[in-house]
Amino acid sequence: MGGFTIIKSMIFKSSFQSMTLQSIPLLFRITMSLTSHLKPGQPLHSWFEKNSNHALLDQLCYEHNSLLSRWKVDYPGEVNFPLVGMAMTYAVRDMIKPLKESIEGTVAWHGIQFLGLQSEARCFLEHPEKAILYVLLGLFDSVGRGRLDKFETLFGTPPKGNLLPVVKTESLFTLDTYSRLMQRTIQDVHTNLAKVKTLIRLHPEVFSNPSNYYVNPTFENSFLVGGADAQMIVNQTLIDIRTTCKRRPFTKENFYQQIAYVLLGHQSKITHLTWMYTRQQCLFSYEVENLFDVFRKQKSFQDLAESLYFDEADEDEYYG
Repeated sequence: MGGFTIIKSMIFKSSFQSMTLQSIPLLFRITMSLTSHLKPGQPLHSWFEKNSNHALLDQLCYEHNSLLSRWKVDYPGEVNFPLVGMAMTYAVRDMIKPLKESIEGTVAWHGIQFLGLQSEARCFLEHPEKAILYVLLGLFDSVGRGRLDKFETLFGTPPKGNLLPVVKTESLFTLDTYSRLMQRTIQDVHTNLAKVKTLIRLHPEVFSNPSNYYVNPTFENSFLVGGADAQMIVNQTLIDIRTTCKRRPFTKENFYQQIAYVLLGHQSKITHLTWMYTRQQCLFSYEVENLFDVFRKQKSFQDLAESLYFDEADEDEYYG
C-alpha cells in the first residue's frame, strides 16, 4: 500500500434490585452513540461515503482481510465474545501501564464507583489471576455505560446470586465461582494473554515510552455524537484492539469510526491509527494523513454532527 507504514506480526512458528436505568448518571445513559451514528443509512455514515477515498478504503479492507483470512484461529467454543474483547482491552492497557496507576481514567472505574467497590478494587487490582481480573473489569465497564442488564445476566442470576459478596472475598478468584459460560470466557482471555504480551514486545515503536497516554479518551466534540470514547491513545497513536475469530473482520465502518474520533478532535493531535488483532497476533499501523484529509474535512464533519446533536436535543426522550 503506497505511502503507508504497515506493521505485521505473524507468529505461527513457534440486591442489584435498587439499581435501575434511571439511577445511573445521565453521562452514561446515551441513546445515540458514535457507533449508532455510523450505521448505514445514518447521516454521518452517508457523509463518510461521500468524503472517503473508496479506492484507498477498498485496498485497506483487502490489506487486513486477505492477511487475516489466511490464518487459522482456534475457535474457543461457547464464550461471551464481547466480554472477551473488552477484557483484552483492559489487558493491553495493563501491559502498557499498570492499571493500578490508570484505572481511575477508565469507564470500568465509573462502574466500580457506582457499585461502591472502590476499596475492594484497590485490592483485587493486585491479584495475580489476571484473566479473571480483566473479565471483571469488562463487566464493570458495562455498568459504567449503564448496561446493568449484561452485568446482572452474567453474575446476578440464581444460583450464583449477587456479585458483591463474591467481590468482597477471596472466592472472587476461584474459577468454580462462575458459571460454565464464564469459566470458558475467562479461559479464552487467559489463552490470549501470552499472544498479546508477545505482540506488544515486538512493537516497541507503538507501545513503549507512553509519554502521553490516555485510557478511554473522550474528544473535544464527543458530545456532538451523544458520547464517544476510544480504547486508548499512546503518544499520538489511536489504538483499536480487536479480539475476533472472523476470517475477514475489517469493514469500512471500522475505518469510519477511528477517523471520526480524529475528526472530533483531541489534545494529543493524533497522527497514527493502529489496529491490533489479538488472536491473530497481527498489528497494522498507518499515518492519518495518508488515510484521510482531516485538515480540509474536519469542519464539515463537525458542522453536520452539531446539526444532528441539536436536532436530537429537541426530543424529550434524548434526556431519558
